[in-house]
Amino acid sequence: MELAFLADVPVAQAEVLSFRDQSAYVVQRFDREDGPGPLALRLHAEDLAQSLGLRPDQKYEPSAGRVVSLLKTHDLDGSLVRGFVRRLAFTVIVGNSDAHAKNYSVLLRPDAIALSPMYDVLPLFLFPDVDHALAMPIGRARHPQEVTPDHWARFARSIGEDEDEVVGLVTDVASAMGEHVDEVWDDLDDDQRMQARDVVARNVERTLAPR
Repeated sequence: MELAFLADVPVAQAEVLSFRDQSAYVVQRFDREDGPGPLALRLHAEDLAQSLGLRPDQKYEPSAGRVVSLLKTHDLDGSLVRGFVRRLAFTVIVGNSDAHAKNYSVLLRPDAIALSPMYDVLPLFLFPDVDHALAMPIGRARHPQEVTPDHWARFARSIGEDEDEVVGLVTDVASAMGEHVDEVWDDLDDDQRMQARDVVARNVERTLAPR
């Protein structure tokens, strides 16, 4: 989450807090905004599984292409698709293979639709006993360490977007992540810190490789 913030990918404010003998991951609400009076206004938020009319147990079914198709029906200026591609790029490069449709949300206002900030991001490779296949494969690549610019170009073609623009969005995120990849792992133990830094740095390098 901190790396996403440093890479200029919209992300909710979050931290790990201790409550007596328990630790908890706490995310500041992003579905509220200041109102005219003392009370905050509620924004209607729904995750993309809900937007697609799916049950929670179907959250792994939607592909990234299906999400883009949904967003395009409400995307007047292309900002929803561009924003989703940036979030998707960060997710892949950081190794968050469990980013299913419930890990992306939209905020619905009477006059506009916007993507929510990211709120559930972690380098899943730090947990060796879970499935590391991408919930949303990119250009047929099923694991984060397989994804290259050519896969992103194939993904762009599959969603009907310009290859250079999509690859440009992805490399912009990768470049920003590379600038800050050494700064965000201090709370991990030594082995995990080295692993996280090295894996993400390799994913950045692969994403920035010439096509």
